[in-house]
Amino acid sequence: MINSGISLPDKDGIITGLALAPQFMGDVQNNLATLKLFCERASRAGVEVLLLPEMNLTGYPTRKEDLERCALGLEEAISIMVPLASRWDLVLVAGFVERSEKRFFVTQLALGPEGLLALYRKIHLGPPERPLYCAGDQTASFMFKGIHFAIALCYDAHFPELFSHLASQGVDVFLIPHASPRTTPQEKKSSWLRHLPARAFDTGSYVLAVNPLGPDGAGKSFPGLALGLGPDGRIFGELGTEKPDLLVLNLHAERVKALRSHPMTAFHLARRPELYGKWMQV
Repeated sequence: MINSGISLPDKDGIITGLALAPQFMGDVQNNLATLKLFCERASRAGVEVLLLPEMNLTGYPTRKEDLERCALGLEEAISIMVPLASRWDLVLVAGFVERSEKRFFVTQLALGPEGLLALYRKIHLGPPERPLYCAGDQTASFMFKGIHFAIALCYDAHFPELFSHLASQGVDVFLIPHASPRTTPQEKKSSWLRHLPARAFDTGSYVLAVNPLGPDGAGKSFPGLALGLGPDGRIFGELGTEKPDLLVLNLHAERVKALRSHPMTAFHLARRPELYGKWMQV
């Protein structure tokens, strides 16, 4: 069961939930049941945008034999999740192994009650993923109640160029689902704090990251961690637990605007992209 012992934030801003959820390899029905529980809990908490871990619907395969039995078609995944977004009046940001003809992608969707808002296929594949998956080549973002959200996935977070590009497009919030096994929540937090605060502070954006929780039934175990970083790069919400739970955060567009307009933190106004383009060609 999902822990319901959560103090709710005030209603000013956009209420976002990070689902510290288990996921099981190839068991879509079990994962879907978990997703439904989190949707119900999020709705009771007043959550408007619910962020699930990477590949939450199918599990996270890094072996070909698991890949084949996990994968879903794009339309199939959309048809599974849009009714949930509609029933609970949420924006769901959820992931799965996508099969597209003979190719496979690490895919995360943003879905509202009316349908698809954004489709993201992971651009930067981690070393275990490269033999199995195709890399995407398109960014993905969506607007919700005046806030501009973008999706990145796990290994993507190590590439500041992606975040700088998206921030220059006006993105306010980076949603970064992970499927990062091994270690403890404390060790995972230490790892994230080596790079995620930089992604937030350098762009003046919120960064929200969430990792799965527990064993997946196929040899992997995830430490479970949810983290919210403000546009100042500081933690404003975190959750590390041994039980499924929901971290509820309040996002304010005014915080982003304040950081980006202050002369000491408006880094994007001081950028010199006419130079960077030349350097990146080397």
